[in-house]
Amino acid sequence: MLALLSLTVTTFTTVYSCIDERRFVLASIEAQLAAAAHGARRVFPHGYHGQLRGAFSIPKDFQRVREGLRELAATANVENVYAVMLVDGTLRFTADSDANCEFFDVYEEAPAALLEAVADGQPRFAQPYKDRYGTWVSYFYPISSRDGDRPVVFIGVDMDASKFERELSAAAAWRGTMGVILFLVTLGLQFVIVNQLVSPLGKFSRLSVGLTKAEFKFTEEERRSIDSLAARGDEIGELASSLVFMESQLHRFILELARTSAQQQKEEAELAIARDMQLRMVPHELAPVSSHRDIDIFGVLEPAKAVGGDLYDFFMIDEHRLFFQIGDVSDKGIHAALFMSMTKALLKAAVVTLNAPISETMGRVNEFLVHNNASQMFVTLFAGILDLRTGLVSYTDAGHEVPLVLRVSGDVEELPKKAGLPLAVDEESTYTVQTLQLNHGDCLLLYTDGVREGMNANREQFSRCRMVKCMRSVAAAAPPREIISTLLERLREFVNEAPQSDDIAVLAIRYLGDEGAAISVSAKRARPIEDKAAITQDVMVNSRP
Repeated sequence: MLALLSLTVTTFTTVYSCIDERRFVLASIEAQLAAAAHGARRVFPHGYHGQLRGAFSIPKDFQRVREGLRELAATANVENVYAVMLVDGTLRFTADSDANCEFFDVYEEAPAALLEAVADGQPRFAQPYKDRYGTWVSYFYPISSRDGDRPVVFIGVDMDASKFERELSAAAAWRGTMGVILFLVTLGLQFVIVNQLVSPLGKFSRLSVGLTKAEFKFTEEERRSIDSLAARGDEIGELASSLVFMESQLHRFILELARTSAQQQKEEAELAIARDMQLRMVPHELAPVSSHRDIDIFGVLEPAKAVGGDLYDFFMIDEHRLFFQIGDVSDKGIHAALFMSMTKALLKAAVVTLNAPISETMGRVNEFLVHNNASQMFVTLFAGILDLRTGLVSYTDAGHEVPLVLRVSGDVEELPKKAGLPLAVDEESTYTVQTLQLNHGDCLLLYTDGVREGMNANREQFSRCRMVKCMRSVAAAAPPREIISTLLERLREFVNEAPQSDDIAVLAIRYLGDEGAAISVSAKRARPIEDKAAITQDVMVNSRP
């Protein structure tokens, strides 16, 4: 490839040099002939051509003009200097430095350049052309006119071009020889460069590619080759040394990556176990209650990560009272999930064992969390007890989101509540019990801030206003499953492609009056917002008279 490139460059340079020299020589000859033509104009006396009437009207100055043209030709080193006149459309010699040319002879085989000068009256340079007398270069210059503005008399200067052509051919041959010599020298230099530079680079390239195909470790033969390159004292040696260093670093990196991958797989397995444990923490079965009450419950949990800090729970305290809670830890991930699990377990145990007002129970749990909170997290929590006989809900709040009450009439209300401090903040926090009367068909909707604060790509929040609007669009008697599914679908449409930024938990409880009930429970996975796994609990209580 390099040889072909050198041959191309050498050939182009030689040809261009020959063409340029020919152009230069022709320009010099044109200047020489033009000077001779201008000098010949002064040889002709004033009125010389005005005396001409035909072949026998030879001017008295004819011999003197011929001698002057002969001296000019010798001085200018040209072959011939002459004048021609256009007579009745024919070019005839009126004076010539050549003694063989007679007065008024016809100019036969006039070159094209002269005919063009006759046509437009402009000087013309005739590059090498041939006639029966040889090869010539000529210059034609108009000197007088007798036909208006059209010239009829022209001075011509001829130079033998055969010598000029021989000199150019000899110069071209010399340049061609020099081009061949230059090509051979360049070819030799290329051979040296290939052996000293390109060949080692090719070996370096093969070793680099081979390194990637051999798990970034040299074989013994490759090791000897790269060491020989590294021993060079030039840039190739530095590259080879860098490749040796890179090989050692890559090999160490691969070992470290293998250890890291194993550790990551272990952590992913542990996260899967934690996820499964959190799934099992959602209630799966509810004991039957008396035949005087009926409820329908549905819940969804969607952690932002593998596990999260949101959780809901419900269970029967006795055959007439249903306990429920929903909470949100101030963090996400495994630590938040563990803290929430501890809070849930403590509150459930306190409700079952203390049999005290829900506010007192909440205070006891808060006191324990304050003294056992090394991670400095806190929990917002809403808890209540629903009496299935009357529909009366006793509830207390620890800084949680405002629940919504969906009346069977279609109205949507925000539950009035006196918010206490979140759990695990202050040992002396107190909590207030409030009550809510649910009528037949009314539904209580509990949620965490992951719903209200769901954010789209423009960083706009879903907001409680959109939640209320969504709930008003749901049929008043729709089951909790449909209510929550509609709410989450609207949330997904709002956030679109934006990633889920916080855990989501939603719990809906519909009170169906005092017609008698039997409670059945089933669990399912809800579709996540960002293809994240979700934990869903569906509890349905169906009436039987």
